[in-house]
Amino acid sequence: MGNTEFKDWRLHFLKYLTVLAVLIRAGSILGLIRIGFEYCFAAVVAILIDWFFLLLDTVFAIFVDWWLPSLLSVLSSVFGFEIVLFEHWRVILVLMMLKCGSDVFADLKRNEKFYAALWSIWGLTISIAASVVSGVVPLDHPSMLPVIAPIIGFVVYGLGQAILLSRLRVPEGRTSGQVFRYYFFRFSLADGVIGVLCLLVGIWMRNEGYPNPNVLAFFLYILGMASRDLAMPAWYVTFKLTKGGSWRERYLGLATTWTGLNTLIALATALLAMILNSGLVEITGLSPC
Repeated sequence: MGNTEFKDWRLHFLKYLTVLAVLIRAGSILGLIRIGFEYCFAAVVAILIDWFFLLLDTVFAIFVDWWLPSLLSVLSSVFGFEIVLFEHWRVILVLMMLKCGSDVFADLKRNEKFYAALWSIWGLTISIAASVVSGVVPLDHPSMLPVIAPIIGFVVYGLGQAILLSRLRVPEGRTSGQVFRYYFFRFSLADGVIGVLCLLVGIWMRNEGYPNPNVLAFFLYILGMASRDLAMPAWYVTFKLTKGGSWRERYLGLATTWTGLNTLIALATALLAMILNSGLVEITGLSPC
């Protein structure tokens, strides 16, 4: 197989993986809705969600369940109390890994295998740590830890990226400090600001009596990061990347744009499933509960 053929095969494979990642992300969102709100889905949608959790059980049985009890045992002895993880921790882990995995996909498309491996290790480490912390309390816990933990996780992930890139990948004509500031302000700090705003909204929703404001705040956070991922490239191609095709071609040629688009597609897919669920209940007249 020639280099061109291999490259084409690799790009096609990554496209299929991207579609699969969007579907898994949509399933994770629906799963979090079912856990957080004890939401009853109609038979068709419920079966799809059950399949998603069956897939999750299988993957975790192969890759996680054999080492997780030992980790929890060590942590329990360190902190002096038994640590038990609630069901939502797995869904948070999947959503965080998929978000961090967008950087892996981007570098694989550019054939930068070293950075793809680096972000895989760093993203997996942060995702596991944040999701475990998120899972030590119920999803509706008033401390809002289930949503605070992943927010801090994304901030730390972005900070680590900024530090590593400022040491390892400094373009000609730029300094290490410039590279660090570029990634820190646009990703790590931005994730933190978005997170604080979503937490404030979550606190307001809790005071107003909204059901499970932690889940609602987390969904707002996902939407906020997606909006950032769409707005930042738009600014970049308008004022910086002014050559290399039409505005649309330059905009869609950036990896960050597709990260935001894929997130919105996953959210829209979950929303359509909710609409389908309501339609089925309305048509059949049967309560799914």
